[in-house]
Amino acid sequence: MFALGLLGCNQASDAQAQVRDHQAQGNLESRHTLGCITLAEAKNQYTPADLFSSAAACVQANKPEQVADLYILARSYGSFDAKRVSDQSAHQAVLVLQMQAFAGMSEEFNKQVSETLKTKTNDPAEHSRICRQIKQLGAPAYHPSYMLQHGMGAFLSDEGTSKALVENFNAETAWNEVLASSLRCSTEG
Repeated sequence: MFALGLLGCNQASDAQAQVRDHQAQGNLESRHTLGCITLAEAKNQYTPADLFSSAAACVQANKPEQVADLYILARSYGSFDAKRVSDQSAHQAVLVLQMQAFAGMSEEFNKQVSETLKTKTNDPAEHSRICRQIKQLGAPAYHPSYMLQHGMGAFLSDEGTSKALVENFNAETAWNEVLASSLRCSTEG
């Protein structure tokens, strides 16, 4: 399913360099303040920015089951968005959101979440539950501006807004690819 390297998100470089941070409006923007929600409460209008923010709230609430479920959904929606956003430089948005969400997570809690993720991916009943719930939610039903505004296209555009979407994008095919390859879910029924 997804490799989990959450602790690597905690490490900062010791090198001191002058860094200038340029951000386009809407970059990595969360549009819904969710708090710690369950997978059953999630909606396909929630972007990975919303979902990782919710997962961070679940870290604070010490709820590894919910962190794992939201992580899986956020990564799935991010995979779908990467298929429909043509600006390759924007695709790292999901990784940055993940790093931001889990930056303060303790090593002990990281182990709990990692074990929970292993169970969810290796236990047939848990895997089936996650597949069923994510299929029921369906493909993302939002415009991926959080990702578009993260890429270079947002800076190179005259309007300051990237419109770098894949032409003739087939959402159904892309969603089935995410279900089958990223989640290893059956795409039937």
